[in-house]
Amino acid sequence: METLQREQLVQAEINGDSQAVLTQMRVINEQLNNFVQNDRVLESISFNAIAMVRVGSPFTYITNNDEANEEARCNGRTEDNMRDRFNAGDREYMKLAFVSIASDDDISAQIVGKPVKEAPKLVFRQGVMVKLTNPSGKEIMVYVGGISPEWRGDRVSTYQYGAERRFKFSSGVRNRISGVLGRFNIGVLFGAERASQVFVNPPSPKSSSYSAFLQSYRRDILEDSIKKGPGLFYKTPTSHGGCNACTSIALSTSSNFPDLLPAFSTPFVPFIDQSYYLIPGYPENPIDEYYLGSPVYAGNSNCDTPTIVGFISSLVPFSQALQAYAQLQNRSVQSSNQLESQLNQFLSSSSVAFVFPPPRSWSYDDVIQWSYSLGYSQDYISTAVNFAVVLGIILSQYPEDVVDDLEKELYRHEFSCSNQDQCYSEMSKITQDIYNVLSQQGSDKELEALRVCHAEATTLDETCYWNCVDRVYESLKRLPLFERLHISPSPEELRWDAQTQCKEACIKFNEKRYLECLKQIYPSRGTHVTPQ
Repeated sequence: METLQREQLVQAEINGDSQAVLTQMRVINEQLNNFVQNDRVLESISFNAIAMVRVGSPFTYITNNDEANEEARCNGRTEDNMRDRFNAGDREYMKLAFVSIASDDDISAQIVGKPVKEAPKLVFRQGVMVKLTNPSGKEIMVYVGGISPEWRGDRVSTYQYGAERRFKFSSGVRNRISGVLGRFNIGVLFGAERASQVFVNPPSPKSSSYSAFLQSYRRDILEDSIKKGPGLFYKTPTSHGGCNACTSIALSTSSNFPDLLPAFSTPFVPFIDQSYYLIPGYPENPIDEYYLGSPVYAGNSNCDTPTIVGFISSLVPFSQALQAYAQLQNRSVQSSNQLESQLNQFLSSSSVAFVFPPPRSWSYDDVIQWSYSLGYSQDYISTAVNFAVVLGIILSQYPEDVVDDLEKELYRHEFSCSNQDQCYSEMSKITQDIYNVLSQQGSDKELEALRVCHAEATTLDETCYWNCVDRVYESLKRLPLFERLHISPSPEELRWDAQTQCKEACIKFNEKRYLECLKQIYPSRGTHVTPQ
């Protein structure tokens, strides 16, 4: 039966009969527990299949590989269970099963004036939040996922079924991780865990060989962005960019049920290798930059809960991938029939994704080691972790009604956190000064003075810095992922990457200089803004 259906599907693809292909796809889809949940996606698969058969690589929705077919069925059952649990209002399930949405209301000024319909790919990303417990028993939060190059704030706000966490994303952090992001598009950010409610981690990751699926909020984000109108992006009085609703859109959207988009590897798509997946999109939901860094899911062993199988590291429009393969086969993707307009729309909306495998587990050690494999240096990671740990400890010492404002302001400072004790001493003093300004209803200028004097009192330890650069440069040269992806960064690129990652690890705080600076700005208030 399956052999006959497969032959009928391929024959319809050869004939270029889009309706016959779609009809056959629907029949097979039912047998695979409706793995493809959206009829527009089935339509996209049909047109992609017609293009694939032209280059001698027909799409086979039911394959000769029983394991691949069963994995697709499992994904279909998992998706059905997700919808059933959502309809039943099972909040605990949705907290661990749903993807996170990240955004920022402070954005690049060059975004202002861009069409609102481009908002999803410009200023929104998807990822996952995980609570980690470090070796000393302190809890921190980590965000793994997409990072928009247009974010300009000091923190990123992330929402997972209504749960909000914030992650440091100052200009220093952006500079330090830019090299990794430029190559692999997967961000690793750290933040304090100070929320009173219990955070539920996602299920342990797994590997996937044949098929998977994405959770997508792109359409919901687009709809809400369009409702906000042209005023969604604006220019601030200081000529920076602003978004008047990005974080609120992310928050409200995170409580919706996401679109579920299939991802097919070999043998469904014979001409792509494992770890690469065809993700069929359509004009209303193209597979574009919005999905860079996004987690990819597959059903767990019980086929009832989505489990992360990797993160999207790169995307190539399917039209380009197919054209490249066609040239190798001396074939042509195009023909002169009336299907070409629709075919081109679906091909350009679909993409081939390289999916980077996930950590072995969500344990602290496994996540940290996995981050190293992406090219994040030990110096960057340890400094970021120390910051998150110390921030959580210090914020717990202040009244709850001021913690949000304190946290927001602290994210605007750069701390020397290569040593946790020194980091604590420095952050304690700065936090107390910020608290005094806030509690005395001080001005923004006073807060700015604290930032100016703190920056002035923070200097780079040259010996530490160059030793760190040499060490990180050597580790980056040996990164296995470069060879796997056939990437050959130049020595200059790797050296620059090492320099940016080492800067925060080697800055030192001079408290005496900090107090002198404050005294010069506020001579009538004593040595600094903290009451004497």
